[in-house]
Amino acid sequence: MTEYKLKFLFANHDGVNVEISLPETMTGLQVKQALLDTHWPPEDKVEKASGPAGIRLLCMGKMLDDNKTLADMKIPRYDHPTPVNVSLLPKGKTYSEHTAQSSVGSTNKTTTAATTTTAQTNQAGAGGAACCIIS
Repeated sequence: MTEYKLKFLFANHDGVNVEISLPETMTGLQVKQALLDTHWPPEDKVEKASGPAGIRLLCMGKMLDDNKTLADMKIPRYDHPTPVNVSLLPKGKTYSEHTAQSSVGSTNKTTTAATTTTAQTNQAGAGGAACCIIS
């Protein structure tokens, strides 16, 4: 069985990282749990997540899937530990809740921007001066 050498880099905590070796048969969820159980940085450096649902792991721009093994996700192997970014939500929140709320907010912003652009175009087309607003 082959192991992965991973280097976990904690978002918004410069210089805080953890290097561990894990078997390629571990799932994303098991990796999160191992990180929480035995490899978490000291609490004075990074507040511990409330659980695996409050952690998002990203490697090479792709989010690690809780249900797939490291081998199935084709995590790259290097001579040095493979960097994995760790993103945390505040305690009591989960990424599924946060994503749903963010989607609604971004949809509202897009709709507002489209309405504003349409109104400006209509004004310019009705004999008004054409203008461009960059925000």
